[in-house]
Amino acid sequence: MTEDEFWGLVEGARRDGGGSLARQVQLLREFFRANSVDVLLAYRDRYADVNERVFTWPIWDAAGVLLGFVSDDFFSDVRAWIISHGRAVVDRIAADPDCLADLAEDAEEARRGDAEEFGMLVWEMWEELTGDCGGGLPPTGKPGIDPTGDRIDLTDPAAVWSHFPRLAEHTGVPRPPQ
Repeated sequence: MTEDEFWGLVEGARRDGGGSLARQVQLLREFFRANSVDVLLAYRDRYADVNERVFTWPIWDAAGVLLGFVSDDFFSDVRAWIISHGRAVVDRIAADPDCLADLAEDAEEARRGDAEEFGMLVWEMWEELTGDCGGGLPPTGKPGIDPTGDRIDLTDPAAVWSHFPRLAEHTGVPRPPQ
């Protein structure tokens, strides 16, 4: 599966689902049921590549400003939520995490279980298509990764405003004294 095919699938399901993440997940399930396990694994590999792009401390910190405390498990859901919006959104947020403010009106979607389902789709479909509960899912070939980039001190309003002015404005972070 090429990168364009991956994004066509993700964005097409988002569009055809009327922007609903729950419906997007359902449409992707239907697609995988109609295709081979090889297609599922190719999708999984592309998803892993994109997930790695958004697995950064700056995006994690931006999510913390928007959503409050973001555990490592919840950050997996947040990344899935970002990816579910498509290539252009991922590219913008990867380049400037403050662009997470563009999704602020949709932030509740990140908290609901639909984002987790989007992120777990490959494992769920693997089990459904093969009868294997995930233990036999072939590895991606990628080593475990750690977030890249530098963290900021989210308790420091000046640092938050410096790195994430749109998110700080949206969430009401107090402005530091001038």
